Amino acid sequence: MPVVCNKCNKSANDNDVIVCDLCKSSIHSICAGLSRQESECVRLKKSKLRYFCDKCNIVEIIGGLRAEVEKLRSEVAELKYEKTGNVLNKLLSEEEIISEVDDRQRRATNLIVYNLPESDDKTVINSKQDDISQFAALVSSEEWKNEIVPDKCFRLGKKVENKRRPLLINFKSSTVVLSILRNYKAANNIYMNRDLTARQRNIAYLVREEFRSRKENGEGNIKLKYTNGVPKIVNIVNSSITVDPKNA
Repeated sequence: MPVVCNKCNKSANDNDVIVCDLCKSSIHSICAGLSRQESECVRLKKSKLRYFCDKCNIVEIIGGLRAEVEKLRSEVAELKYEKTGNVLNKLLSEEEIISEVDDRQRRATNLIVYNLPESDDKTVINSKQDDISQFAALVSSEEWKNEIVPDKCFRLGKKVENKRRPLLINFKSSTVVLSILRNYKAANNIYMNRDLTARQRNIAYLVREEFRSRKENGEGNIKLKYTNGVPKIVNIVNSSITVDPKNA
């Protein structure tokens, strides 16, 4: 039976759409940014995967962000240094939460590659194609190359001799970004990370500063654990400490 896609308002067959698990609206698999394999997995009756449309996803993110703020409150109480505590203790207002969610959503389809050699070609189009080709070779997959939005692929900052600028690559779906980060193993000192918001970068910096201070004060049973590019201090049972080089 034909249904109407809630995003593009065009009719579609049942086998061409997926249904939001929260508001039950129907959406084209393509409009949802899912591949054919991903949409088939979501539609399986016994599947434990859940899909939320953009509007419902924002509601979920706001709820998660509020929980994250409460978690930060607890962590602030444990910080030893007043300066760090004062900065983290400035809690988000409702407007700031919405702005932060919007910023994270906007950056979710971005990936930043560090230390990737820059092209010697002087033309913008050719140098951009060189960057995209280098990236495809780096992840050993032409599949990801087809997901890149070429107009939104560029180097960050002004060009400086003998210095490699970070490369921002925009994809059609945030799912692609997460898949690449999960599968990529750093090689030749080339690293990748999500496009973090200013608040995420600030929190990451403060956590790393606290980590360094605690290590200098003799705490040997802690390490930095990175989740989606954001560090967190956790306890370890041995003296082996792993720190992500690009965030050191």
